[in-house]
Amino acid sequence: KCRVCESRNGAVVVGEVRFTCGICLDTMKEESSTKCGHVFCKSCIVDAIRLQGKCPTCRTRMSVRSIRRIFFPQLQPPASS
Repeated sequence: KCRVCESRNGAVVVGEVRFTCGICLDTMKEESSTKCGHVFCKSCIVDAIRLQGKCPTCRTRMSVRSIRRIFFPQLQPPASS
C-alpha cells in the first residue's frame, strides 16, 4: 500500500512515500522481492519463507535464496509554483 501525504500523529507528510509490508503491516524496511514479484520487509519475508517455503501472498513455492533486495529511487515532492 502506498501512502502519500498521510497524517501521522497530526502532522501531514508531504512528498514522502511509504510502503506497508503485508506481513508485519508496518512501513517496509529493507524492501525485498520474491521471485513472483511480491514485496515485503527483508526480515519478514525471510522468516515467512523459512517457515512455510511459500510466498505469503500467492503461495508460490520458493527458497530464501530466491529473495532479492530492491531499491526504490528517492521521490521528490512536486515543485510549488
